[in-house]
Amino acid sequence: MRSTSHVIGAILICLILFGYFKLPLTVWIVSFAIVGSLLPDIDLKTSYISSLWKRYSVYVYLLIFVLIFLFLIGGINEDMLYLIMSIIIIFLAYPRVINSVTGHRGLTHKFIYSLVMITLVYYFFDFNEAFAFGIGYFSHLLFDKIS
Repeated sequence: MRSTSHVIGAILICLILFGYFKLPLTVWIVSFAIVGSLLPDIDLKTSYISSLWKRYSVYVYLLIFVLIFLFLIGGINEDMLYLIMSIIIIFLAYPRVINSVTGHRGLTHKFIYSLVMITLVYYFFDFNEAFAFGIGYFSHLLFDKIS
């Protein structure tokens, strides 16, 4: 499936489930469903989400320098610096490493991997964001199975 199909499907399922469970739905929360619907294809070098990393890598490096500067002047604490830097570094190398190790529809399309990612989102954000992210992620896996 194309990335737009994954995104539209995730948004529709998110709207239905959040409405059914009467959970608050904002653009912020829907963005987690969108990211969740795109993330499984990060192992494919030609996917939309992988192209975003290539396209904006200069800004990511600039962000790294800004974070280090903020840390040095006391703007952010050490834990936050390590967290953000780890996420940035992992995602810079992630598409190439995962694709070379497992290929497309390898690790990122496994149920256990999706649970790990949802748990990370829940740890750093909130239940609603993790639920939306999970909806996006599982809808991606479901749509890949039926297409």
